[in-house]
Amino acid sequence: MPHASKFNTRQYMLDNAFEAFYYEDSDLASVMSHQHDFYEIYLFEGGDVTYAVGAEKYDLLPGDILLLPPQEPHHPIFNSWNVRYSRLVLWISELFIQNAKESCNCNFALPFDMINEHGVHLDEAGAVNPQ
Repeated sequence: MPHASKFNTRQYMLDNAFEAFYYEDSDLASVMSHQHDFYEIYLFEGGDVTYAVGAEKYDLLPGDILLLPPQEPHHPIFNSWNVRYSRLVLWISELFIQNAKESCNCNFALPFDMINEHGVHLDEAGAVNPQ
């Protein structure tokens, strides 16, 4: 199991490329809706969480991955307080994505281009349906 970071409410990047956090909490009362100016890849490991993204809500299962575009409001909704909430969060700057697109002869940025055009992407590990 990775070493868990202490949950940080900071919603801005200190690095100009990317940052990664592994969080494991059992005492969060709530997390306010927030947005930021970078992409977020959210890998859900465990907990009893519904994730609100804009006007949509998703009941998450372990293994689900959310790819969130910049400026998209989002936050978890805790359905049970006695279940450990664990996730890996990766922040990636738009500049990093742009540089990767220019320097790589590959489709690395395709998922990021798609969410810019179509909105949030959820890769479902199981049968997850928007509410």
